[in-house]
Amino acid sequence: VREEALAHGRHQDDQYIVRRSPRAEACVLEALRMHPPLDGPSNAMTATRQFSLLKGRFALPEGTLVMPLYRKAVRRSMEASGQFSDLDQFQPDRWLTKGEDGTTVVDIEMKNRYTLAFGSGPRRCPGQDLAKTQAVMLLSEIARSFASVRFDPAWAGHQGELVGEQLKLTMEPTNLRLLFESGFSL
Repeated sequence: VREEALAHGRHQDDQYIVRRSPRAEACVLEALRMHPPLDGPSNAMTATRQFSLLKGRFALPEGTLVMPLYRKAVRRSMEASGQFSDLDQFQPDRWLTKGEDGTTVVDIEMKNRYTLAFGSGPRRCPGQDLAKTQAVMLLSEIARSFASVRFDPAWAGHQGELVGEQLKLTMEPTNLRLLFESGFSL
């Protein structure tokens, strides 16, 4: 990610940065796969009519509260495809492939099939493209600006608690502190 960021340097055009940052985009997609911002009650909906699921084996009455669990849906889909292993591991390279010109690019088919962090269909988040673009730009800028970013293990145990997640409007980390080391002048 750092090599990409240093190669394109500071640039004002966000699409220029995103097009030249496939590894940064893969990191964002992998983070969203593992920890989607909307996964549960904040994206709940109500069944407007009765219908059946799983070929009639399960009936869902009208008025039932439905909470999609995108993390589980993506995991099941990836497991069922048989193409992926180590789904509990952060492996951004799973999102990358070789383009027609031999350069590394994000696999568009995979991105479209397995990116459910912002929902899908008519309830899809209208700001998902902006959010992903901003995340890639932020990651690229951090990688360009700092020689090292690492987790502060001393902070996590300051109250005997590990880094975790807390569900509010979106999912957010708890007990997380990062150390940024410049190592060079900008």
